[in-house]
This record gives sequence, C-alpha cells and structure tokens, in this order.
Amino acid sequence: MPVIVEADHVREIDIVAVDLARDGDWSRWRTVPGEVIGTWAGEQVHVALDLVAALPEAEQMRCFIPRFALRLRNETVVLAEVAFCFRCHNALCISSPHGPKTPTWFTFDPESEPAQDLLRRFRALDHPTRAVGE
Repeated sequence: MPVIVEADHVREIDIVAVDLARDGDWSRWRTVPGEVIGTWAGEQVHVALDLVAALPEAEQMRCFIPRFALRLRNETVVLAEVAFCFRCHNALCISSPHGPKTPTWFTFDPESEPAQDLLRRFRALDHPTRAVGE
C-alpha cells in the first residue's frame, strides 16, 4: 500500500461522510465534498494510518461511489485526502499544496481485516439515518 503522508506529519484526521450530491464528479475535486463526522487524534491517528498502510491490493472495479474519506491534517493545514469506495475497491487520493505529492489512486481489498476494521470505525461515527450501503 502506498504511503499517503508520513505518519509523523499527521496530527489529526477528519473523517468525512462523502456527499456526492454536492459534487459527484470526482475528477474535479480539490477537496472531498461532504460533512466532517468526526476527528481522530493521538493514538487514533496512528491506528488509522497503520490500517491504511496494511490494506492489501485488490482487483479494480469501476463504480467509485465513496461513502467515507480521511482528511489528513497537520494542525489546521490539510496534507492530503483519501476517499474510499468499498464497492469498487478504489481509493482516490487528493494532494494538497501543503503536503507531499500523493498517489492518485490505489486499490484495496474491502473484505480484508484492515479494511473491515477501518469501515467499522467509519460507521461508528456515521449518522444511522444516512448509513446506506458502502
């Protein structure tokens, strides 16, 4: 799995419930559209980054309908964002002018233990009336 941002640079991670109704054309995104539903700090940052780093690759599908994203921050500066589609096995990375150049896409196995753990953590923050398939 590619390193998105060096873990030492990340202080907080905002979890975003992606809202495709705001902007469904991911090819134009400069930031992931949606609502921040939680923020992880301290040990949670390291756990989340370790889970992302442990995601095994998978065969790429085509739908890309992400439900959740990570916004990696160093205090108030956004370093990068990663939107996850657990249906098509794709993650879209958006670089920030304040962070390193990130890979644009990577695939992951949504059935793997790290992916399922990450998804459980996302769902724990999501509002139950909005939780519709991943």
